[in-house]
Amino acid sequence: MLRLLFPVLLTLLLCSSPLFADDSPMWIHVCDDGGAGGYDAFPDVFRLQDGRLACFITAGHWHTSPPTEKFPNGSRVVVCYSSDEGNTWTPPQVVYDTPEADGVAGGIQLADGRILLVVGTDILEKERPAFVAEAKVAIIESADNGKTWSEPRYPFADYSGPGLVFAFSSIRLLSDGTLLMPLYVHVDYGSPANSGAVSLSNDNGKTWSAPIVIPNGGRSLDETDVIERKDGTLYALQRDAMRFSHSKDKGKTWSVSEDVGFSGHCPHLFRTKDDVILLGMRIEPTTNLRISRDECKTWSEPIRIDDTRGAYPSMVELKDGSVLIVYYEEGGAWGSPEMTYGGGARSRIRAKKFNVTDSGVEWLPFK
Repeated sequence: MLRLLFPVLLTLLLCSSPLFADDSPMWIHVCDDGGAGGYDAFPDVFRLQDGRLACFITAGHWHTSPPTEKFPNGSRVVVCYSSDEGNTWTPPQVVYDTPEADGVAGGIQLADGRILLVVGTDILEKERPAFVAEAKVAIIESADNGKTWSEPRYPFADYSGPGLVFAFSSIRLLSDGTLLMPLYVHVDYGSPANSGAVSLSNDNGKTWSAPIVIPNGGRSLDETDVIERKDGTLYALQRDAMRFSHSKDKGKTWSVSEDVGFSGHCPHLFRTKDDVILLGMRIEPTTNLRISRDECKTWSEPIRIDDTRGAYPSMVELKDGSVLIVYYEEGGAWGSPEMTYGGGARSRIRAKKFNVTDSGVEWLPFK
């Protein structure tokens, strides 16, 4: 009897052994708490020249984080680093923290080694802390791979147009050496004067043009991201109806924005090594991905990344050719008690990784 049971017992033993167990997580937390209230959001990730991944994060206590008695500086900008292709991350380090609500828009490391990071400081209305009374876009630099940072420079300090200027996404390096900063100009919530915009630099980020407004076609638009197509034209996507525009002169002029055919928030455009263009975005109430294999002429149906509402994704290519995407959780539905100012909303930065396949994506486990 024992002889008959032995093969069965051996099979059960081997199948339950750690040698055969696969408990590798399909997503991880990059940052659990940036130290300013436990609401971490709006990540931007890219690779440094020393091989590390850097993920810059807005750490606060709410979706917008004005100074409070407990957090007198409001939100701050922190960074987490990974030396093992995104499997593990350092604790957050403070990069930028003023006595107002500070957040990260995006950055880039230039060929000369300088890291340029675009940050925004929002001075919020006292009675309505979700509304911005004044906004300042700043650029800070690091010449030592993020160990130390310069004092801020304010490229739009002399802006005299209508509304407030906000930076949104990563600085883009164009094929002719121009640096492009995605922006938007905000007059009022829902205003038909709200428009996407860009700023250009032809001297490696030392000086920047005044905001170049993208014609909005009469729609209220914001949250701009831009990618360069293989033919040299630029393609911009803007929230909210999700409209697109293109530029044939490296961002100096733009076509009138047109409906792209789907709605969404917070577009992030990313080109893979195989020239597939990925669009990370929020489709209420989830975090999603779309794929274009024809230089943004058409897009796939949405692919669910996660059930979290947060989104505001950012992507980077890993050394094995897979893609790492980071995004935030945003605890609670918008307008819910936990999302009400002071309600103790919780949000952390998540990461997933995947391969792009002929039929969509293949999600990959972390080590």
